[in-house]
Amino acid sequence: MTSSSLAGAGLLIIWGSISPTKVDEPAFNDWWTNEHLPERLALPGFLRCRRFIDPATSPTAAPESKYLVWYEVDDPKALVSPQYMEKLDNPTPRTAQFMPLLATLQRCACRVHASQVRPEFTPSGARGAVVGASIAHVVFTPPLDKDTCLDGLAVRLMELFAHATVLAFHVVEQDEETTRAGSQTRSYAGVSPSFQRSGVKCMVLVEFSESIVSPPGQREAVKSMMVDWAAVAGSTDIEGTIYGLICAVGR
Repeated sequence: MTSSSLAGAGLLIIWGSISPTKVDEPAFNDWWTNEHLPERLALPGFLRCRRFIDPATSPTAAPESKYLVWYEVDDPKALVSPQYMEKLDNPTPRTAQFMPLLATLQRCACRVHASQVRPEFTPSGARGAVVGASIAHVVFTPPLDKDTCLDGLAVRLMELFAHATVLAFHVVEQDEETTRAGSQTRSYAGVSPSFQRSGVKCMVLVEFSESIVSPPGQREAVKSMMVDWAAVAGSTDIEGTIYGLICAVGR
């Protein structure tokens, strides 16, 4: 499966939550979108960034707002480059201000195991050109036979293109050493006690053409199928969330 809509072969995926009663959420979003994303895109190998929010955890629906960001890089090695590690060890004042305010935080540097864009977009060169308006994010601990699990999931995920709103899917696996290297830097000092510094995780990300304000039926059905498939494949600690796109910026 090489007809990918991703811009590169690696992903950094970070997700977590803030309490709007304790954090200035507009200032938090201004920092992440208008300072942090451009700073990362200026680094070697960083090609595109996307930010998402789970509307089910917005201030009007829950006491915490839940966000996800992913960074597409040309190779997972970009996530341990000297330039990136220097930024992590020397966070900007606003990065040092906001990172410890996250109530929960997870971070995974990942290799792309399989990625497929909707057949209608191939072979016309859709790499990096497709951006979903919403996503389903399913994270899990794989069984010992990880590769067989992920290969099986990738085959099953091809069935999702029967749903008209599914644009692409990506199966990714955590690079634990690369994750740990970045997570032990000064940028993550003093962050949430929930912060994951180690432990292998795998993920499936499905991109939808529909915005998050559209009826959720199809997205929820797809998420439920993905959770069931991961369980059948022997995975554990399975969590699934639907997010809506805030912004996508690239070089």
